Amino acid sequence: MNAIRIIDLIKRQCAKKRRLNYVMRCSSSNPTAAMKATARSAACRLLEEAAIAGHPQARCNLSGYEWENERIERAVKHLIITANLGHNVSVQALKECYKEGKVSKEDLAGALRAHQAATDATKSPQREAAEKYFAKNANCYFIY
Repeated sequence: MNAIRIIDLIKRQCAKKRRLNYVMRCSSSNPTAAMKATARSAACRLLEEAAIAGHPQARCNLSGYEWENERIERAVKHLIITANLGHNVSVQALKECYKEGKVSKEDLAGALRAHQAATDATKSPQREAAEKYFAKNANCYFIY
């Protein structure tokens, strides 16, 4: 992906965020049901786009949205996908779902194996050195 395409993608995402912020402001200043529904659907669309692009936190948030709307199977699928990407919160949520009987033992085991593989793949000496540096220098901020 070249730099111009990345900049264009960032500009489009910022424009979408500005539209979403406008809709959210409208819904909080004049809380009609239609405006709240519009803001919620806009937020859901943005979460779906980010999830498709591979953002684990967006997919985890999307699973919460699906859970609220009582689409449990779909929410669990989102959690499994994010656990496969190495997202720790999703693993904890899957464990809770397993306790409630919403996830099978095989699905949980597969997600845990994939989560471990994803976290192992991200380990490197440079990353460990950076973590030690930022742990020592608490006044430094890690921006990602």
